Amino acid sequence: MRSDLLDEVTLEKDRLCAKLRDVSARIPPTASHRAALERVRQQAALNQLLLVHARDTVRTILSQVTGAPLEGLPHSRRSFAQEGVRLNVRV
Repeated sequence: MRSDLLDEVTLEKDRLCAKLRDVSARIPPTASHRAALERVRQQAALNQLLLVHARDTVRTILSQVTGAPLEGLPHSRRSFAQEGVRLNVRV
């Protein structure tokens, strides 16, 4: 994904979150909204997990490619993304 499109998506997400907070403050959610709100919460948690995994994978790959240690992380910590990650590089 292009970085400019990612920035647009991030801004749109922030706008939607603000709108949801505003609407929720004016009209509190009812029991009928519970299922939809739970789906949104579950998807947000999944997205957060995917983000953490992607960030860890990129850091690990960059460390392996450059030979530089992972900065700011304990060196004794083993990355869960180190096992089974493939990197296809075309030159």
